[in-house]
Amino acid sequence: MLPSAMTHLSGFASLNKEWLAPHDTINTTIKNADGSHGIFELSFAAPSPSRSGVGGGLIITGTDGWLQVQQTKARDLVHNVEKSVFRITIKSAIRDANGVLGPEKEEVIDEPIRGVEMEQASFFAAALEGQDDGLGSPRGALKDVAVIEAALTSHGNLIDLENLIGQS
Repeated sequence: MLPSAMTHLSGFASLNKEWLAPHDTINTTIKNADGSHGIFELSFAAPSPSRSGVGGGLIITGTDGWLQVQQTKARDLVHNVEKSVFRITIKSAIRDANGVLGPEKEEVIDEPIRGVEMEQASFFAAALEGQDDGLGSPRGALKDVAVIEAALTSHGNLIDLENLIGQS
């Protein structure tokens, strides 16, 4: 979802609820290879249910808009039941010939949550048929772990993620 690979991180970890020791919250600033940067926050210790919902998603801000991915409930009108979905909200504007942003438009997409099903299908395709569907790799998993490790151990210092995981 990011425009390029994450290269650097600086952050802090904290403990807000003792039973979640040693840490339950991370706040970081991440820089990408193309120079773009943003904030990554992850907490399992929200002070209230309303904050938990706000912090339970992902927001990416670009030059002409932003998008949010959040887990929520939506009514399945065919079966008349509530189901968990990923709600993707895209807010964007188009620039005119002079570079001025026009009115903001919004698009909302609900996608069914199929994480485990897709992970298993991807694993079996790779293990049994030798197919790489691009959904994940051991190196990709290592990069994900490196981001969390760096966020937990940075103490505000700049961490070079590429050096942390080694060059490919």
